[in-house]
Amino acid sequence: MNTLNIQHKQHGFTLIEVMITIAILGILTTMAVPSYKNYVVRAKVSEGLTMMSGTKTSIASFYGATGQLPENFSELGFVEAGGSAHGGDAGSFESVYGFDSDIWRQVEWQPKSGGWILVLRSKKKPAWDNVDIGLHLQVKAEGNQVRFRCVVNNRPTRRTWVPSQCHYGGVNQWNW
Repeated sequence: MNTLNIQHKQHGFTLIEVMITIAILGILTTMAVPSYKNYVVRAKVSEGLTMMSGTKTSIASFYGATGQLPENFSELGFVEAGGSAHGGDAGSFESVYGFDSDIWRQVEWQPKSGGWILVLRSKKKPAWDNVDIGLHLQVKAEGNQVRFRCVVNNRPTRRTWVPSQCHYGGVNQWNW
């Protein structure tokens, strides 16, 4: 007697396996997309800090040549100068750095008691909770040196978006 040994191999996935896989992917996606968006904004803010840091050389050179900090956009080597609501000069990000930014709208050079502040003002967008990120680079001259510090003016809502070295400090605090 011939016994046929018929084995049925399963091909593909069952409906429940596919549904579980889709549910897991959905959960992972709902967590990953906001994190990725935050990462992109933080990367662009870090790029803004790098661009502001490029100005450090011209500030230090000006101080070395004149013994004082620059007082306006012209002395910083920037082209456009209009008045800032906080005193000093202001210009659009594009006119100062030569290209448009989807995050930054304005650059300001503000006098403060104790030194000067170079400020990048952000556009207000839902991607970063409509917060004006307001990245501040404090510039202080002491003796024969120029010192720099990044702050967000003690605003906790800005800390999410900026590098950790900028989290604390206010623009009027010069004890560093």
